Parts: sequence; C-alpha cells; structure tokens
Amino acid sequence: MAGRLRTAAVIGVAALALVAGACGGSGDEDDASDTTVADPGGADGAPATSGDETSGDETSGNGSSVVGTGGSDDPAPDAAAGDDAAVNRCDELLGEDEVAELFGEPAELDPALTQAEPELGALLCSWATVEVASSADTSSQGLSLNVYSGDPVAGINFYDPTRETDVEPIEDLGDEAFLAHTTGIDTGVLDGERATLLSYFVVDLGDGSLEGRVSDAQVVELLRSVHGRAA
Repeated sequence: MAGRLRTAAVIGVAALALVAGACGGSGDEDDASDTTVADPGGADGAPATSGDETSGDETSGNGSSVVGTGGSDDPAPDAAAGDDAAVNRCDELLGEDEVAELFGEPAELDPALTQAEPELGALLCSWATVEVASSADTSSQGLSLNVYSGDPVAGINFYDPTRETDVEPIEDLGDEAFLAHTTGIDTGVLDGERATLLSYFVVDLGDGSLEGRVSDAQVVELLRSVHGRAA
C-alpha cells in the first residue's frame, strides 16, 4: 500500500508540474521557444545544477529532493518470494508430502501464488506438480486452499455452494460442507465465521493420463484434515 501511495504521489507532483508549466507560458509561441528560463537556484543566487549533470535522485535549487530516475535504495520485491508467513502457515495446514500422496507424484507449494490478505482475513495456498524437464508428460495437477478466518470479514461471504456444479452435501463436517465438480473436485466447509475451500484440478493437454487419478473421497479427507488444523 505504501508503494502505491508513493507512486501516486510522484505522479501527482509530475502532473502539477506539467499544469504549472502550461499555465505559466504566455505570448507568441516562437518567443516562448527561444526563451531560456533561468533557475534562480538557492537563496544566495548560486546556479542550479542542470538535469544533464545529474543522475538518479536530483536536487532542486532550493535544496529539496526531487524523485528522479534513480528510484529508491530499497530493493524491488521479488514476486517469486511470496509471503513467508503465509507459506509457513500453508505448510502447517497441509504438508507437501500429503499433497504429493494425493497427486501420486512430487508436489510443491508455489510461493508466488501463496499469500495472506489480512484485510479479508484470508490465507491463499497453491500447490502444483513438480515438473521434470526431461519428462514427456505435459499434464499437471494442482491443489488450491483458501481459508477465511471470519475476521474482519465473515467467511460466509466467500462460501456459496449455489454457484458450484453438481453439488452434494458432506456429512458431519462443520456447520455445513459441500462437494462439487466445477473446476475439478471442489470442496468447502463453513464453521461459524470461518470458511475453508479446497479444490483439486488438472491441466490435461489431451493425453488423458490424469483422468480418474484422484477420487472425491481423497479430497474430502484432506478437507477434513485441514478443517481440524485450522480450528
């Protein structure tokens, strides 16, 4: 959020400078193009440093800092690094070994797609097949887990079985739970203010090698495990 605010502030300053320049011009356009406006520099009248002589963050004649092309000294965030706290929490709820057992092949948590969203009270986790470069198998499996704690937003706002396909109830789990087949094998449980959604899906490029590999019962069993750990 702070990054977006800083970006918006810089854009706002640049826009104000352009507007001020447009309003400050007067008279004949040819006269304006031939006229050089001197920068009065500092209070002692010292000349200001021109833009050609500086790089990175520039300094104006009155000593104030102006954002230039150099940017911040802080390193840019690595999108692939994800959210460490979210990654750790996802590992607590569902281990890679458990996902690998479901897939029947190695699996890994994708940190780039794993994050916490505190403003929603949400934790988003994503696992996928570990791809082997030498393998001719172009199909893959995925598992997504979304947990909505209910604070500050009630989990029921993210839980809506009526939007799913081929829905049936899951007995003896939370206040209510469902099994559906919208994107693959989709499950969810609502328990008080907390909602948990777990979905298994495949990316099958036509060879049909993953068809029927994972059963509804396997995904439901994982949902039960996650629900108990998230309590």
